[in-house]
Amino acid sequence: MSIIDRCFDHDEHFAVDLLKRPAVAFNNVYPLQLARKATCKSFLASKCVQKYLDHQWFGCINYKRKAISFRVFLCSLFFPLLPIFSIFLPYIKKHKNNIRSTPDQLKVNQSTMMHNVIEPVQHKKKKRVQWSDKIAYFYQAPIVRFYYYMIFFIIFLGLFSYVLLVDYFPLNIYNERRSNVQNLRIPITETILHICIWSLISEEIRQFLFVNSKREYISGMWNIIDIFATILYLIGFITRFIVLEPLFVVSKIFLCLDLILWFVRTLELFAAFEKLGPKLIMIFDTMKDFLFFVCFLLIFLFGYSISSWSLMTTDNQVSWNYNSDGSLFNATVSGAGSGLWTWQLLRDVINFGVWKIFGQVDSIDGTDAYSVVTFILTILFVAVANVLLLSVLIALFNITIQNVQMQSHRIWRYQRFLLVSEYNNKPPLPPPFNTIYYLYSIICYIIKKIKHYNQKHRDGIL
Repeated sequence: MSIIDRCFDHDEHFAVDLLKRPAVAFNNVYPLQLARKATCKSFLASKCVQKYLDHQWFGCINYKRKAISFRVFLCSLFFPLLPIFSIFLPYIKKHKNNIRSTPDQLKVNQSTMMHNVIEPVQHKKKKRVQWSDKIAYFYQAPIVRFYYYMIFFIIFLGLFSYVLLVDYFPLNIYNERRSNVQNLRIPITETILHICIWSLISEEIRQFLFVNSKREYISGMWNIIDIFATILYLIGFITRFIVLEPLFVVSKIFLCLDLILWFVRTLELFAAFEKLGPKLIMIFDTMKDFLFFVCFLLIFLFGYSISSWSLMTTDNQVSWNYNSDGSLFNATVSGAGSGLWTWQLLRDVINFGVWKIFGQVDSIDGTDAYSVVTFILTILFVAVANVLLLSVLIALFNITIQNVQMQSHRIWRYQRFLLVSEYNNKPPLPPPFNTIYYLYSIICYIIKKIKHYNQKHRDGIL
């Protein structure tokens, strides 16, 4: 058992408060920052850290009440009635940390530190929370932001799907009637979709600018998906405003690929649930095993497909002409040997071998040497691909799933820490309303700078 867990067993409030204090020995960096940078999953999965995350996740909402998560979700769902519903939730009064010490007082020996750790702390009596504070506390809770983003993503993906299915047309430069509106350049639903996506992009820009380490941001799996989704959208968005058929095709293809990434992006929401969080790790770890399997499979696939297809199409490319006495007259080549290569040929070669992997083996007619050899190669390829390689893949999946299940509890707690840290720094309003928060923050920043400049100017005059 770690020291922080021993502190937690003796006094929960004191141990949680320790996590909020900077570590003097590490240049006043907070313990959780050190643990995250070092990827110390054991520490982040400790009981004390999880208790701290409960405080952070629910904010001032009393999370010890029955079915509190579901009640918060209902309050988040009825967004227009939020001030009415949120005041009925149980809250606890905000209070300052009970531990106060100077950096010099923290520099003590080990025995003194242990004495301070086990010393009980007197906590303040809880006060009644005013209804106005309840609304503020509700907005500040990361769990509320999480539910807002979850609801937004459901609506966003539904809107994105609707636009691509029935409401995505070339730019209306011919003054036609679109969506029952005359001279409408872009459908209204598509305009709303672009606003939502640009608000998501602005949120990613904010995260990139204010993250402590740019390398840490780029190395994050979900951030990589966000970057690729943004790139695909920008390509589709730019080509969308050029009224040419090839560019419109490019635009719709890239937006469809972008939609796939946004659907994948919603998997991060599963990390908030203990039953679903470890399943994400299983999926991504098994995908790594699958990539190794694909590398081996492609080697056999291309070897078999190219060889077999070249044998099967030889009679269509070469004609052998014989005299009446059986002697060879000449050998002619189709098209004089030119024009045989097409992109359709590459597609046919791959298509011929791919479906053999899934057991769809077409009968190979013919009794010549080409057909016999192709028949033998097909038997060998199906045996290797369907029996040997798939058995190895299933065995790898079993090992990976067992390893994840053994550490599922610790893995989910680490995922939860990352999720709470992310939503603790997100704006209180989901896209596209987060732009309002950004404008408010910029105005406050400008006012603060002006006040600071005026104060500095007055001090200079005095």
